[in-house]
Order: sequence, then structure tokens, then C-alpha cells
Amino acid sequence: MSNWDDRCVAVYQIKEAKYPSCAPFHPAEAYPEYLFESVGREPNYAYAAVRGVLNESKLDPEHFGSGLWNPLGSLLQPGGRSC
Repeated sequence: MSNWDDRCVAVYQIKEAKYPSCAPFHPAEAYPEYLFESVGREPNYAYAAVRGVLNESKLDPEHFGSGLWNPLGSLLQPGGRSC
């Protein structure tokens, strides 16, 4: 579990820095934590990069690769607001 006092940097190298050519911009594979039925027809390197950074940041590492993975769960609470 991570908190805002931790100091870490995560870097994730991607093949191409672009989104798929047409919306919606779903990932091209059904990741275990991905709740939606449809996947994209083209690779979504941006989605994979964000997922990789969250994993490299050690956010909810015990659940990574499962449907229970919630990398922002320790930082955001249900119904929380910034103001």
C-alpha cells in the first residue's frame, strides 16, 4: 500500500506514443481488472503505459494481474471529493 509521503518514480517505455485511430479507445486485450466486455481492434499503447506505471509504482501489488487490482484504492475513497 502506498501513500503520498512515499517517494518513487516509475518509467514505462512504450512502442509508440499514440492512441488507436478511432474511438472508443479501449485496450486491445481484456486485462483481468478491465470491467468492460469490448476490447479495441488496435493496440492502445497509452492504456498499457498507464497500467505499467501504476504497476511499477507498487500500487496494490498483491492484486496485480487479477480482477481485484485497484491501484488507486489506497489513494481515493468512494465518494471522495477534492473540494
